[in-house]
Amino acid sequence: LSVIEDQNAAEQKIARRAEEFAALYETAQDLAGQQDLSGLLQATVERAATLFKATYCTLSLYDAEQDELELVAVKGLPAPVGTRLKSGEGLAGRVAQSRQPLMLDDYSAWEHRLPHFDGVGLGATIEIPMLYRGELIGALGVGEIGTTRKFTAADVRLLSLFAEHAASAVHSARLLQDTSQRAQELALLYDAGLTLNRTLDPRTQLEFLVKLAHTALRADSAEFFVLDPARNELQYEFAIGLHNPAAEALPNLRFAADDDSTINGWVAKHRLPLN
Repeated sequence: LSVIEDQNAAEQKIARRAEEFAALYETAQDLAGQQDLSGLLQATVERAATLFKATYCTLSLYDAEQDELELVAVKGLPAPVGTRLKSGEGLAGRVAQSRQPLMLDDYSAWEHRLPHFDGVGLGATIEIPMLYRGELIGALGVGEIGTTRKFTAADVRLLSLFAEHAASAVHSARLLQDTSQRAQELALLYDAGLTLNRTLDPRTQLEFLVKLAHTALRADSAEFFVLDPARNELQYEFAIGLHNPAAEALPNLRFAADDDSTINGWVAKHRLPLN
């Protein structure tokens, strides 16, 4: 009887894993077809939560320049999108730093837990690094709130496979987004060249170039200040997208071209961009 029970349990386990891998394959196909990055990120957390029947799922992307992770998609957890963690901070930060999965039976008892999750009742959790050809893309996590469920090593392996597919999809979507953006920028520059060749009026040229920058950077506003060499001052010339009271105040503003306590003065003095 015990042999039959063991055999039945083994068969059920195999059947469950077969269903999970079938769902993983279907999910990978779906993610691969996503071209919009924001839609892809949200689809990833939705799919992962469904695949693992988890209460919540989070996805953070890695910012190599700042060595930080930014939460970009979340399902089922009171965590605001845009939250940033340093490498090594919290569960996602530690996974990003080590490039290794991390599984906890009870997050609320973990000594390195983030204080802003105190009182939420986070329980079993898995966090996986999202890697594409050795490059860290981000971190993906699933977990439970207020349950006695425990994840297994098999769950870690399955989520690792899922994260691998998700990382590849994110990489492709980013590449497509960058390519599209570069094409738009080249089109804008081409239009600028045509316009500048059509007119010799400096004011018209300047206004068009500022409008071009405003459009290319998807900015809310753009201002142009011209140097008055006699006074060594920058004075307001024109602006796009500004509304009162800022629009009323700007025409009266002048900035010393060697005063680096202001943005305009700093740029004029150092002859460098300032972000």
